[in-house]
Amino acid sequence: MVFLKISNSKNENVEFIASRVSILVFILLYNVAVAQQSVIFRFNADYDNGSPLQNDYTHNVDISTRVDEIEEVARGNEESWEYSSRKTAYFPNNSSYVSSSEAVIQSYFGPHTLSGEIWIKPFENSGQIFSWGSNDQNNIGLRFFEAGLIINHRINDTDYQIEIDYPFENLEWYHLNWFSKVLSDSINMGIYINGVLMADNIISTSPNGYSNYNSTVTIGYNNILGHQGFRGEIYALNIKNYFYESQYNSAFIPFDGSSYFGIPKYHDYEVGSSNDNVDQRVSFNPNEINSAVFVPYQNDDFIPQGVTNSFEDDQFDSTSSGMVYISLYHKTLSGLTGQKKSIVVELNPLNNYKIRRCFRLNGYLSTAHNGGIAFKNNKIYVSSIYKIEAYEIPPYENGSEKYIDLYSNQENIYSVDCQSSFVTYFNDTLWVGEYRTSVESNPYLLGYPIDDSGIVLSGQNPIVYMLPRRSQGVAWRYLGEKKYLYISQSNGGNNYGKIYRCLTSGLSIGEEPVIDTVFNIPSGAEDLSFNQYGDLLTVSESGANYFHDSWANFYPFYYSIPDTIINETSNNSLSVSSLPYTPINDYDMNVYPNPTNNSLNISYRLDYWSGWKEKSKYIDLNIYNLLGELVYNESKLIKDKPLLVHRIDATKFSSGSYIITLFINGEFIVSNYFVNLK
Repeated sequence: MVFLKISNSKNENVEFIASRVSILVFILLYNVAVAQQSVIFRFNADYDNGSPLQNDYTHNVDISTRVDEIEEVARGNEESWEYSSRKTAYFPNNSSYVSSSEAVIQSYFGPHTLSGEIWIKPFENSGQIFSWGSNDQNNIGLRFFEAGLIINHRINDTDYQIEIDYPFENLEWYHLNWFSKVLSDSINMGIYINGVLMADNIISTSPNGYSNYNSTVTIGYNNILGHQGFRGEIYALNIKNYFYESQYNSAFIPFDGSSYFGIPKYHDYEVGSSNDNVDQRVSFNPNEINSAVFVPYQNDDFIPQGVTNSFEDDQFDSTSSGMVYISLYHKTLSGLTGQKKSIVVELNPLNNYKIRRCFRLNGYLSTAHNGGIAFKNNKIYVSSIYKIEAYEIPPYENGSEKYIDLYSNQENIYSVDCQSSFVTYFNDTLWVGEYRTSVESNPYLLGYPIDDSGIVLSGQNPIVYMLPRRSQGVAWRYLGEKKYLYISQSNGGNNYGKIYRCLTSGLSIGEEPVIDTVFNIPSGAEDLSFNQYGDLLTVSESGANYFHDSWANFYPFYYSIPDTIINETSNNSLSVSSLPYTPINDYDMNVYPNPTNNSLNISYRLDYWSGWKEKSKYIDLNIYNLLGELVYNESKLIKDKPLLVHRIDATKFSSGSYIITLFINGEFIVSNYFVNLK
């Protein structure tokens, strides 16, 4: 809040105060027109000039469809795989530019934040990438120099800049995610390059007061600043008046060749809108994770399902470079499936999980759901519709094609005695499981022997264990002398998913597993696999275009949970609960509005809970901040009231993400989250 004291002792004081009042009125009016936490400038070569999704612009560059040579097989002519291709703006010389047709205006009194993203392919390491402002006013910009990048921010007639050394390679695509946070007496500037934080510097400043940005945004050459423009291609560039701290910033980019190179493109809202831009949609993961990678080929309407890695095969050469494999099937927004063949994508952990190869399936299960995959003897085993199909992975050599068709034959197809919704390999056995809803019969996990050559002995009687309903994937591992099964289970909608850890002694054909430990994970998690370090790998279906508007708990990643976390048992951890536990197969907790800044409503139905037959229940509703501190607790005894609604005053909560947990009679039931904005 700003207080003004008006004095009439001197005319210049009146004029000074009047000018300050005008400035404050302008700021208030402008803040009504342009929302905070919004994109304030966007250029995207795929959008037509005049689209509300971007600013109108003038230019002297060629904007047209371009396909990189490595993408020709998938995105080239009519004989290609017919994946999407993108337009780019081509900057052939250092006087090329794209400039907004009108000034982009932002005014602040005191601290404020600016940030932005750029998808760029440089032809040489020099030249201005973008600029907003001029030398005689507040401005901000980014430019190449021989050894890397320079971020420059001019505030109150003073220039602040940081230099980032980075070995950019010409003719390669990069994702740049920069930020500049103006504080009361300092400025915090930094940049992520391809998901890796390369700089995060704080520079002392004089006290920061009123700041006005009122200029066109120019990509490339700006004749006012005098710096030559860069040469290269730009796919898209935006500027935002916030920097949302989330997994979005540090997630690796798979560079799958589609629009945004793997980052979901379907959360572009009108310029000036604060409606859930994609970085704001990425919700909190209650577990520490090692790494996250945007699920590839989302923008080509592929939905992730299965995950495996080379080291799932315990005979794989430990000195070799192991790969991660993800299976995806095609589904359009209208719900059509089978329009394109399913794929298995090979990610290279030694190269920030960049896509090394993409395999298209051409066998019996070529267009199937393919809910799970396993790796053994350099073969990928795909599961769907009561079948297992094996595909040989060709050896990789430098210069190998990125897009490869895989073929199978009758000898590589195995019939199994369950729906085969997912599959995993462990200790000479191929384990095939099934997903079933609460209204279907019990699902089972079947273990079939597999020989050294990779032949599945499906004619032999399998080992059989009952699974919880809504199981999405399994993985095995030893902890000391004990053997454990890990089960991924979805709870639908925006509820957190679960990973259940079970001792082998708690598995049987006649009863659901005895759960040792439960881990909360974001909704949408599918298949599971362990790597050579004991880290648990999974992939989230929430990255799929199909779900882009239906899940607030948005986590569009392949990610791994560290061995030290997934094998920890703690009664005090938000991410873990311990014995005793029985899986809940149907539960629904609604949290609204989300995000909130005033009041919060939490509703759920207890008749979904398997223990509702008891006459009364003791309920604990807890809310924690991200430090694990309890900030709200509500306990009550409930009798014969299946539908409950909690109305909570959220004005006392600071800005940030919070986790809600529900216990009934001391037993953990479900968790959800909300974001508080002030």
